[in-house]
This record gives sequence, structure tokens and C-alpha cells, in this order.
Amino acid sequence: MPKFLQSNPFWLFFATVLVLLSFTLFFGWGLMVGTLFSFFFLFRLTGLESRLSEEERRIYLTTLLLYPVAETGVQWMQVNHLIPDSWILVNRLEHFCWATALTLLFLPLISQIWKRLEIWQSLLFVVGFVCFWAI
Repeated sequence: MPKFLQSNPFWLFFATVLVLLSFTLFFGWGLMVGTLFSFFFLFRLTGLESRLSEEERRIYLTTLLLYPVAETGVQWMQVNHLIPDSWILVNRLEHFCWATALTLLFLPLISQIWKRLEIWQSLLFVVGFVCFWAI
């Protein structure tokens, strides 16, 4: 894993720029990105992130690095009418990706529960958690 992904100054800069950019698009998205990074820093400061295995941490940080940027790009294209708001497929894809990304971003909280479950229970737990966020 690259060293810069472990440094707090990088994440503070990245989160600040992305939150400010998100607020210029529309208020609701700015609040969601701000909340997302608030949970990230909470998990980091409380040590929950350190409980993740190396593979889980890589997935967690990659999701945190790529998803907000990609979704902010989609939001920007919608605001500038490069993607019509009426495209139901884009909206469905956004909500599915948001639910999946949010589940991965809560990995520090759910990983301890997840490790104790059988395979079928893990699948049910993840599907239920994704469905919870998709509502």
C-alpha cells in the first residue's frame, strides 16, 4: 500500500478539497461527502481502521479514494447537463454504487461481526447492509 494513503495530512487535504468542491455542486452532496470523511477520521482516530487486515485496509482506502471522486464527477456532469437527470439507469447505478461503497466504508465497524459469521450469514449480512443504505 502506498505510504501517502497512511498519512493523515494527505487525507485532510484530500477530504477538504473534495468537500469544498462537493458543496459547489449542491448542498446535499457536500453534506454526504463531509459525513463520509467524518466517519473515516473517526474510525482512524479511534483505532478501528487499524483492526483491518492488509487486504481489507487496501479495499477500504481504495474505496475512500476513488468513489467520492467518481461520484462527484457524475454529480458535476449532471449539474452541467452533460448527463440528463432523467436517465434512470444512471440514477440506479449511482444508488447501487453508493450503497456498496458505504458498506465498504463501514468495514472497520462491521469487519469484527463479519468474521464471526458463517458464509451464508455473511452473504445475508452484506446484502442486508447494502439494501439498508440503498433505501
